[in-house]
Amino acid sequence: FEGSNTDSILIVDEIIRLTSESAAESTVLTKEAHIGDIVLTVEIQARSMSGSGYQPQLVLFFAPETTSVADVTTNDNGFGDFFESSVVAWMKERIYFDPTDPESLMYTWFNAKVLDTDSNFVSEGGSENDRMNSGFLRLQRSGGSIDSYYSFDGVSWAKFGGGSILLPTSYRTAPLKLGYRIKREWKSAYDITTHPTIASDGAVATSITSGPQSYFDDDNIETIGTSCSSSGGCDLALDAYNSAVLSTETFFGDVSFIVKVENREVFGMGYQSGLALFFAPADATLNLVPIGRNEDGAFNDYVLAAVSDKIHASIDHTWTTMKSQTDSGTLSQSGGDGYKNLQGYLMLERAGNVVSAYMSPNSNGWKAIGVPKTLPSKYAGAPIKLGIRTFRNWASSYEISVMPTVEQS
Repeated sequence: FEGSNTDSILIVDEIIRLTSESAAESTVLTKEAHIGDIVLTVEIQARSMSGSGYQPQLVLFFAPETTSVADVTTNDNGFGDFFESSVVAWMKERIYFDPTDPESLMYTWFNAKVLDTDSNFVSEGGSENDRMNSGFLRLQRSGGSIDSYYSFDGVSWAKFGGGSILLPTSYRTAPLKLGYRIKREWKSAYDITTHPTIASDGAVATSITSGPQSYFDDDNIETIGTSCSSSGGCDLALDAYNSAVLSTETFFGDVSFIVKVENREVFGMGYQSGLALFFAPADATLNLVPIGRNEDGAFNDYVLAAVSDKIHASIDHTWTTMKSQTDSGTLSQSGGDGYKNLQGYLMLERAGNVVSAYMSPNSNGWKAIGVPKTLPSKYAGAPIKLGIRTFRNWASSYEISVMPTVEQS
């Protein structure tokens, strides 16, 4: 196994301890993928209770062979939007504890979700009239189907749910990575000692996929304070008040403009320079796009649509804003999520004459920023240009490396 960090995960021989006092997210994932029939069993050897209420949960999962540990490490907010979108199946336990009445609610709930043959998640559940202070969880693929089990002693096993769930054809025999993680249930502290075992028809080295190529290079853009290449993406750095890049090509039809943050340096202790993606009219040039000091408002009124982020040096959160033109004027919508966009994604999309904006920590699941908005009617079917710029936010400096990609029809 490999862990999502070394601060809250201790791996010694066959024992893995997941522990934190500061709300760290903990995930372990196999380095190799496993083929054929697979059984992942995790023994909970010991656990500490964290205050009153529902306790941090242990979640077992199977994921595609190209999955990274970062893909499946999220906070509680991202469990449904991002973690679930990255896996093929998961199961978990859930217990409740009241330190003023330790014998109340001696109960354990079990839940699982599995992709079915239509690639939709099917939910299963079960319960036991005992609290799993220690015990065993098991997630199994057999004959292309998924089953979930639990045991309090490792001898007598109970299967929960309505029966085996047949996976989509592409996952019935495909190599899968195996892992488990903490779902904190909004607790800042947890301490669970585990012993995982794996039985499978074999382990294989995972497939290596080449990284995306940047749509922008120095031949199809104009820039200020930015350099771009097809293999390395774009580097935005402080040799101008704001850096910017604008395509010299125009784009017709439906367009998805996706920018991955490859690296983002943090300067000082406050809010950092923001990153924005935008759609501009076909006749736009960087001389026309407002990007200078005190021109943020003019920029929002000039571009057709934009999505921007803002992060803070000491807060694990990303604030996002979507600006868009409509027949009635410029509209602003806000969003955000509980991760810092140091290596995440932003996306701006046009479908027909409707624009939408999204954010994601890993590109496996996307969170909408506001709701889709219709551009002014005069832009229906019109070509547009694509661009990136920074927002200084009075930060002392900025160095942001991004990989821009474009999907269009």
